[in-house]
Amino acid sequence: MTPGAYGGGPQVEGFAGGIEIPDLFKERPEDEDEDGEQADGVPPGPADSRARTLVRFLRERRRAKAEAAGKAGAQPEAAAAPARPRPNAFLLMAAAVLVVGVVSGHWLLLVIGWLLPYASRVLRPAERKWAVLGPPGVVLAGAAVWLWGRTNGKWGETLADDQVGGAVQGMWPWLLRGAALASVLYLVWRARRR
Repeated sequence: MTPGAYGGGPQVEGFAGGIEIPDLFKERPEDEDEDGEQADGVPPGPADSRARTLVRFLRERRRAKAEAAGKAGAQPEAAAAPARPRPNAFLLMAAAVLVVGVVSGHWLLLVIGWLLPYASRVLRPAERKWAVLGPPGVVLAGAAVWLWGRTNGKWGETLADDQVGGAVQGMWPWLLRGAALASVLYLVWRARRR
């Protein structure tokens, strides 16, 4: 090879013309600018390079996310953030009647407050029974355990058999109020849940 006058590089004897580089005559991909850089700012590299594959993967992923966000943006904003359901007014009213019964001490209001959730159509049959019998039953079971512990000397002074009746009579108003408040807590929780 001898240096020729046509190009600055070496010339091959018996070869007229220049050396064609096939990559120069290929059409550029659609996402390249006039400067030879891709639209996202990454210079073109070999087609088989891992970096180019990674860039292509990330670009397609970003486009898919943008399309999904565009479809979600077309829907109402309520679909984007689920609204908290409004509490059920009937169950809240029953809880309010129970609270008034606890504060005033009228047992008739407590009975009405327990009958309202039992008559409601909002609760399923098992939930109705639990709202009326569950929390009061738990409170009464706790009181029974406390009385058992007192009669057997597990905690506090031991109660004699003739003192148990007086202890129950002294506890009864507080047990009824505690049972009503336990039902109120359940009703408020259930009213906020759909």
